[in-house]
Amino acid sequence: MYAADLRRQWEGERKKALNLQKQRQAAAKLRQERFVERRKKLRTERQAAQADARAKFDKRIRGKQASNQVRKSVGGAHIRREVLLEQSKNWIKAENLDMRIEEALDNPVPLAK
Repeated sequence: MYAADLRRQWEGERKKALNLQKQRQAAAKLRQERFVERRKKLRTERQAAQADARAKFDKRIRGKQASNQVRKSVGGAHIRREVLLEQSKNWIKAENLDMRIEEALDNPVPLAK
């Protein structure tokens, strides 16, 4: 009788251990599924954010290109003309060339000390 009681006790403990193991496996499987779902959700959100950022960037670039083309076509010639006029103040004209050469020869400037 003693052996039969031990066997029943052992069977009960074994069933409890198996049930506990099944519960742990089910919990682990549930955690894994939640993890996979969360990763998919985060990946989808990240891809959507990247697509939005890419669209904003493209829109900004297209806007800058369009404004640059307008600036070049409308104001570009005017700006270029002003820059050239400003630079031309230092140019030597044909009428002043001989005078500037004489001036430079009369007043030599050492380039290095």
